Amino acid sequence: MSVFEKIIIPLIDNSIRLIDLTSAAGFIDSFTLDPDRPSGESELFLVYDDSKRNKYTIDRAIRFSKSTKIKRTYIKYVNNVPYLIYSFWVNPEVKKLYNGVLTLNTVQKSRILQFWGPFDSTVDTVLTNSVLTTDIGHTMPLEDYRDEPFDYDGLMIKTKGTASNDVAPFYFIFLIERSYRLVF
Repeated sequence: MSVFEKIIIPLIDNSIRLIDLTSAAGFIDSFTLDPDRPSGESELFLVYDDSKRNKYTIDRAIRFSKSTKIKRTYIKYVNNVPYLIYSFWVNPEVKKLYNGVLTLNTVQKSRILQFWGPFDSTVDTVLTNSVLTTDIGHTMPLEDYRDEPFDYDGLMIKTKGTASNDVAPFYFIFLIERSYRLVF
């Protein structure tokens, strides 16, 4: 996690807790860019191990599902390991910080201090400097190539990997952001 991300995480959403950023909750890392899903907007991505299930992951999933700051949630495979990605909207006061020059007001510094605690080195850096310059380009690894789950021919869909490999009639297929939706 970069210094920039440590500074903006407490400012993004109040539903994020410190326990969400530990390995017990399946936290892997945070990023500011996803090269597989580029957008012109400033975003923050929190990456979690999708195979981990415990009371922390369940609590996080419930809290994040109620959050209005989450732009999208998706699964990304890197080295054949599934990762759960939460993409957060960046509010206008934090979007100003995406230029790499951080000028924080006292309310923002207080929120960072309350979130990370007084003994964190990032908090010490934030509190002792009125202006900080940081690198904001922390890029997520590229997603693995995954073969499409269906072959389609006109209005028929053949499912891959089944024993009979029969044709399933009456399905129409629509391509929306590299995923298929079946409509009856």
